[in-house]
Amino acid sequence: MSRRAAFRSAFARAAVVEQMLVGIATALLVALADGIVCIARPVSPRVGPVEMATAIVHLVGLYLPPGLIGGLLAGVSIAALRRVRSLDPLRTRLRTLRGWFRSDPKPFGELLALGVVLVGLFALVRTAAVHFATRYHRIELSSYALAAIVIASLVLALPLWAALARGAHLLGRLLGPLGSPGMLLVGTFVGVTVLVAAWIARGPRLLELYDVEEIAWLPGTAAVYLLVAIVVRSRITVHGVRRVRRITAAATVLGLVAHGVSAATYGRSSRVRSVVEQRSVAGKFLLRRYVAVTDRDGDGFAWLWGGGDCDDGRADVYPGAADPVGDGIDADCFDGDGSPRAVDQGRGAYGRRPPGLDRPNVLLVLIDALRPDHLGVHGYRRPTSPRIDAFAAGAVRFERAYAQSSRSLRSIPSMMTGMYPTQIGFGPEYLWPTLLDENVTLAERLREHGWATAVVMGTDYFARVAGFFQGFDDVWQSPLYRPPRDLPVTEGIERLRRLQSQQRPWFLWVHLFNVHEEYLWDGIPSRFGPTLVDRYDTEITIADHEVGRMLDALERSGEADRTVVIVASDHGEAFGEHGHRGHASTLYEEEVRSVLLVRAPGIAPRTVRERVGLFDLMPTVLNLAGIEVPRPMPARSLLPLMTGEGTHPPERLLVAELMPDGLFPFDVKALWHRDEKLHWWVREGRYQLFDLRVDPLERHDVADDRPARAAEMLGLLRAWTAQASRPENRCDVVVARNRLPSEPSRMGRRLGVRYPGHFTLLGYDLERTEYEPGERIRVDFYFRVDASIDRSLFFEVLLRPPAGYPLPPHFHGGHYPMNGCLFTHDWRAGEVLRDPVEIVIPTDLRVPVEMDLVLVVRDGAARLPFEGDDRGDRVLPLGRLRFRAPAPSTPSRVLVPAATAVRRAARILLDGPLPAASTP
Repeated sequence: MSRRAAFRSAFARAAVVEQMLVGIATALLVALADGIVCIARPVSPRVGPVEMATAIVHLVGLYLPPGLIGGLLAGVSIAALRRVRSLDPLRTRLRTLRGWFRSDPKPFGELLALGVVLVGLFALVRTAAVHFATRYHRIELSSYALAAIVIASLVLALPLWAALARGAHLLGRLLGPLGSPGMLLVGTFVGVTVLVAAWIARGPRLLELYDVEEIAWLPGTAAVYLLVAIVVRSRITVHGVRRVRRITAAATVLGLVAHGVSAATYGRSSRVRSVVEQRSVAGKFLLRRYVAVTDRDGDGFAWLWGGGDCDDGRADVYPGAADPVGDGIDADCFDGDGSPRAVDQGRGAYGRRPPGLDRPNVLLVLIDALRPDHLGVHGYRRPTSPRIDAFAAGAVRFERAYAQSSRSLRSIPSMMTGMYPTQIGFGPEYLWPTLLDENVTLAERLREHGWATAVVMGTDYFARVAGFFQGFDDVWQSPLYRPPRDLPVTEGIERLRRLQSQQRPWFLWVHLFNVHEEYLWDGIPSRFGPTLVDRYDTEITIADHEVGRMLDALERSGEADRTVVIVASDHGEAFGEHGHRGHASTLYEEEVRSVLLVRAPGIAPRTVRERVGLFDLMPTVLNLAGIEVPRPMPARSLLPLMTGEGTHPPERLLVAELMPDGLFPFDVKALWHRDEKLHWWVREGRYQLFDLRVDPLERHDVADDRPARAAEMLGLLRAWTAQASRPENRCDVVVARNRLPSEPSRMGRRLGVRYPGHFTLLGYDLERTEYEPGERIRVDFYFRVDASIDRSLFFEVLLRPPAGYPLPPHFHGGHYPMNGCLFTHDWRAGEVLRDPVEIVIPTDLRVPVEMDLVLVVRDGAARLPFEGDDRGDRVLPLGRLRFRAPAPSTPSRVLVPAATAVRRAARILLDGPLPAASTP
């Protein structure tokens, strides 16, 4: 056998082994690159070199299995291609690294033509697969048709490649020294880079909305694989094949051992987890898949990978489960049978009212998303808030006031009821859950005792939340999501005049929305610069001016001396301190620390440094008004702190929560106890502990340094969750209720529609087909999971109106399954699931009208195909709905045009447009 034949034979035998080595090396390099990104990202909490090195080791363990599997698949494919004799000349030329960059028009043309043919084949086969899967109702027919297309494509590929190679060969000659295969790859890479750079240059704000590393990660990984393959290929000789096999075998064994050790030890360090799960680009997604695979009982917690499940054979045993005393079962995986008592309910812990304070008025000015550390009164360097600072000089200033959620739809109801978000009765609607009538709000309590109540809402966002304005006699809402910045206070001054004319005490809430992202949306120039923070601070200066206008109007009214004035914010705003921007995604200080200033007649100005909750406002106002709280609640009156006559117990627990819903599926809780704060990501099972006394910005996670304290606080928070939360507000309960033992025997409509490789939509229940504005459309979907799903699919329940009909943009049911409690990547093959969806019908919907109810399943931006799609648009029709005007005899609700004020708001439902990205 000749040397060349021996070389070819050795390479053919070593193809699989060689690519496995390439896959392992690529996984190692990409894991190290991910580690470098983790080091470079300026995200808190900070970690030391030992923790960072440990995190990188875990990243290697996470990346190695997919690298090994990818290399194995690539090797099998290459081994098959090496049997094609016609490719021998090309392989000979490209055997070495120098050969790749040698000017040679022929391999240049052949590679360029091969790339074009492969892209075309992929597009053709993919289009054909979607077409046949959605057109043919029988699986065998679509399979035969697709097989025929694949065979025909392969038959045509070779002559097509030969024809294209000739033209590309001429192009290679024209390029001269640049006509090499290596330069072709380099040129392709440079071209793609230039296009991406131009795309970013045209819209620089894309860098604020997207993570560049994550966008580039997959193509970057492919490029690394190709470069490693070229290097490995150029270094292998006939005598080195055996050595490659030994190296690959050793690397495979070491990789599997590293993966196993990582699985068993991951989760022991909180700081290491923060690196992998908060900073890494792809490591966190790989971790999620491993957790799903090792969760044997389907309760969402695995026994490996830091899941903390102490009995992975029982679905009722997991961290955070209810753990009653005496059953002999450690259901919450903490400290044996039973859990500590963590719920503290009382009657408001009232203080003594100032002498002469009799039935005061109450003015609440609430500024959405305002951070206290961006105000002069809290030491900010910029002159953003002269009017608020002047007000604070004559008020009680709370330095450590915290929202009970970083999302307005949870924070404001908590403020108005004195209850934590999971203790409040919410409706099941996605995104805009109803505030149920069973809740008792501050406005209701004041109105019951003779107060006139009014609210001025500087956005239309809350219009679609039924019950949000319970207790308010006069409700004015902006007809626009972004009204002119002076309009809310202008309307507030008018309401103040009306309330004053009623000759009784009043409660007026004025809500300013301009500080909420997007800042300077209408092109107003920034006063400080072009960055996000600069624009945010400019909006604060505008809000400050409006607060001053409202306070001046109160002074002119002559009511200031008998009015309790509260200036507050409903939550804060993040600017990348912990890797997030905006709010409603974490509970770090920048998102939950809030403004709270209270000026009350007869109470001297002072600074309160004790930690308080915004929900303490409810019993505080009632205390000042001389009214008892309506029920036991965790909130406590701030009056003893305001007068200096008392304090809150040092052992008081304070909690903040993010509750998942269909569009914002975050399930996070935080607990303050003494000077420490613990974060718990419920679904992921991880936690962080901070000592706020020495680390107020939460930069140093001390959970690894104080394991006993971290375990104690985590146990308290888990116990509080199990004891205090309403069952319908807990994801574990929601999932358990909607995981069915078998397919329902009865459904309103059976479908049996297969989404190939994912699930089958068995059918759905629809209560009725005729509705009135302001009602809810309730649809229960039933799915059978056919295979494991590695992505989070998004389900859109849409209304299709007649042509030309103005459908409100928020009238839909787009959601993650089970209201965000169970992502599709957590679905398990073979199980049957129910996905209940409720859609709010806008009160200003133009009726009568008929619309088609349809379902679209999205995988990112693409629609997921299903079998039997005759139209090919991947839109599944469900039925036709009729919307009619309310019967004249039905006094159920008041309907008001969007541009007018809203009266009698005990059960008012409003509506208005909202950009989908908004997150009050």
